[in-house]
Formats: sequence, C-alpha cells, structure tokens
Amino acid sequence: KRNRITLSKIAEICGVSRQVVSMVAAGKKHHSIRYSDETRDRILKVIKDTGYRPNRTVSGFFNHEHGALGLLVRSVYHIQPGVSKGLIVAAKARNQMITIEYLDGNGMPKMVVEDCVDGIILYETVDPEIIKSIHRYKLPVVQVNSNERFGPGCVTFDEEGSCEMAAKRFHERGCRRPLMVGMTSMWGEPDHFSMDLRMEAFSRAWEELGGMSPERLDMIPSYHPQADAGPLMAFLQANPETDCILAMNCGVVPHLYDAIRQVGLRIPDDIAVLTWTHNEITVSMRPQTTCFSQQLDVVGDCTINLLNDLIEGKEVPDRLVLPYGLTERESC
Repeated sequence: KRNRITLSKIAEICGVSRQVVSMVAAGKKHHSIRYSDETRDRILKVIKDTGYRPNRTVSGFFNHEHGALGLLVRSVYHIQPGVSKGLIVAAKARNQMITIEYLDGNGMPKMVVEDCVDGIILYETVDPEIIKSIHRYKLPVVQVNSNERFGPGCVTFDEEGSCEMAAKRFHERGCRRPLMVGMTSMWGEPDHFSMDLRMEAFSRAWEELGGMSPERLDMIPSYHPQADAGPLMAFLQANPETDCILAMNCGVVPHLYDAIRQVGLRIPDDIAVLTWTHNEITVSMRPQTTCFSQQLDVVGDCTINLLNDLIEGKEVPDRLVLPYGLTERESC
C-alpha cells in the first residue's frame, strides 16, 4: 500500500502545528490560528514537493459535507455537452465535484441509498419511484428538463413559449398547412415528455391564430438503423398543400430533408422547417436548420446554484423556467 503524506507529517517537517497546515492547505484563515506569510510559503512549498493530496472524505466528515453533487441519468447522451460543461464549471467554482451514476432499473442508485453526495441532479425523464425515494431520504434534489415540471427544485424549459414563437413564425411567412413531426423513441426507452407537450402547445397556438388543426406524423430518428424517409414522402405526396414542418426533435431532420427533396420540393421555398436544439445536426444540414435552443452554460449554472440553495436550506422558487432563443438560419 502506498504511503500517503499526511498533514501531521507536513507539520512535523515545517515545525508548526497541524491546525496551521490544515488552514494553509485549505486556503482559509481563522481568527484563532495565526501564521506569517513566510510560514505559509514554507508550508505550500512542502505540500508541492511532497505531492500532498487532501483527503476529501476525511475533510467532508469533519465539515459534515461531501463537496460532491450526484448526477443521475439514464444515458449520458441525453445531456448536451454544453450542459455537462456548465455543470462542471459551476460546481468547480464552489469547490464541488460531480459524480455520475446511471439509472439502469436495477434497484436504487448508490448515491441515493449511501451517504456520498450533498445533493442530486436528475436530468430528463425519471421514474417517479426514484424521485419518491430521494425525497424519503431527504436529499436536496434538482430536476432538469424532467417529466416533473412543477415544484421547488424544478428547472424546466419554456416549451409553451417556443411553440408560440414557432406558430407566429410560420404564420408571418404566410404558411397555412403545418405538419408536426415527432420522434419515436427506440431501444426500449420511453418517449421524452416534451414530444406530446410541444405538439399540444403548437396545435393550441396555431389554432389561436386562426389555423386548422395541424397534422401529426412520427418518425424513427435518423441515426437508427431502421430510419426511413418513406412515411414522410408518402404523406407529402398525399398532402401537397403542406407548406411548413415543425420537427419536435432534431434527430429526425436528416431524413426529413431527404423526404422533402425526394418528392421534388425545396427548403424553404416550398416547405419551411423549424426544430429544437442548436447542434451538429442543425448546423450541418443544407440549408442550415432554424432552431430553438437554450444557453446550455446557463442551464448548468442555474442548476448548480439552485441545488446549493436547497442544500443550504434557502427558500427557492416553485420552479425555474428557462426561455428558448431562436437561432435563425436558412430553413425558415
């Protein structure tokens, strides 16, 4: 077993008390523990030379905190890279770490039943039983873009507002017959709650503008081996009056573009296209796809701040609603 350098050993080398070394190593000061700049510099040099690493577990034991936040996800692919970075940067600014655990359906997550994190972040669709267990253990929890949108600790996106923007955008272009394209979830996962929510919100907004109830079609995501543009091609051939498409997830956009072109139509001249999420898909399409998107670093920052407020026992709003911005490109 590798011998770890300890605070006591550093104190012995420097000829000072362990408490002084502890304060210097933590970068803190206390009115009852005093030391000179020369002593601090000497301690820091020994820390560097000996390769001392603070024991976070021991420190957490004495401070009654772990300095770690848990992130529970069904798949890391559901978290946009910008959100991941925002969470990590915001946590690091508070001297906290992020621990990730998968929700695989095999019992309760370790970070729920074991005392190893100060609070938990739930991202996207989560089993209600998991949420009940977390509340039973009285763990501070923040839910981000999840199926539970209302209540303290909920960070949700303004789906309704973005759908109203979509309806107005199409209406201002003179569009009359929109088609809503959903994305069928594959690999046994449930559909994301936002699919139906967006369709309901857009239908309501479109009808309020005097339009007819929009048609709906579901597609398999383009990255799946069974993806097929055929159903959309058949729909467009049977409904030539369709002049705009709202794709509920950018995962269907590549095959959506293929279907439009294969029936001899042009984007946006014949059909305008709108979707959600600014990423490699919407940027790489030609023409590039106009989309609704979040400031992902803001999502991470708001989540960490909200969770720490809950950990510290502060009052928090019933929910935090983050607006979408519109990234304007050539498709609409």
